[in-house]
Amino acid sequence: MRESGDVLKISARTSLVAVAVALVLVSAVLTWRHVTRDDIDGWQIGGPVRMPPAHGYVVRYDVGDVFTDGMERILLTGDQPGVLRRVEITGPGVDHFQVVGILLAGPHRKIGSYQVIEGFPPAVKGLATLAPAEGADLATGKTGSVLQIGLKVVKPGLAIRTGVRLYYTVGDEKYTIEYQAAIANCPRGMSTGRCQRAYRALQSA
Repeated sequence: MRESGDVLKISARTSLVAVAVALVLVSAVLTWRHVTRDDIDGWQIGGPVRMPPAHGYVVRYDVGDVFTDGMERILLTGDQPGVLRRVEITGPGVDHFQVVGILLAGPHRKIGSYQVIEGFPPAVKGLATLAPAEGADLATGKTGSVLQIGLKVVKPGLAIRTGVRLYYTVGDEKYTIEYQAAIANCPRGMSTGRCQRAYRALQSA
């Protein structure tokens, strides 16, 4: 775990039990969002998209700032392609964010992913052609596709996103899956430590 600029990176491969910040963020997902039903409005929970390990990170942006979350990869298993129908962000503080757009970088990109990119749409090399996420084709294979979620901060204070929910189809089957993917956003002037303490206070309130 290391800090780079305003982003505290938490690798999906890192042991979440051993990392204090990861515990803070991932506990949000497990505490605030727990679905035990077999379906949501006719969409089967799960399906052939692989669930990634729980992960999260801290960013610092002020009201009016726009950034791209490029962390969420979609790995479709099996031998049938799919179609991404809808993407939503979830959590107790998502009203602090405005989703300004969601794009999909397909398997022909030249890089794995960028965790955070300034602005939206992302103006970085290696992502290849970006397509609107809604209605985009999902190919099977080990490379997968990566979401580019454009977020604008519209309210001051601590903002918590605990998950990203996908709705997708494979053939005639309809599926939904919610990634345990946390983002904690604090103002630029707040330190990582203060942001974590504010987060804990909000969680325990």
